[in-house]
Amino acid sequence: MERPLQIAFKDTESSEFLESLIRERAGRLEKLHPNIIGCRVVVDVPHCTPESGKKAMGVAVEVDVPGTPTIVAKDEQERHEVKNDTYGAVNRAFD
Repeated sequence: MERPLQIAFKDTESSEFLESLIRERAGRLEKLHPNIIGCRVVVDVPHCTPESGKKAMGVAVEVDVPGTPTIVAKDEQERHEVKNDTYGAVNRAFD
């Protein structure tokens, strides 16, 4: 990648585990498409669910490739659905 990977955590604390997972998945993307210019990932907690009070986790991945519009993938997952397994949303957004 021409630009370094950008990782941001919005409305939640950063996580070394998630950052490591994001770096790994971005590295896989670069192997699949070596012309990637840059990649930005935002992990956020957009809202609380009224019935459980548990916050959902959202992940957005933006990839810049020459000659194409920015590619954006998003995933959001209720935390109780995965029993605090927070890497599911990251994996699905990158997939």
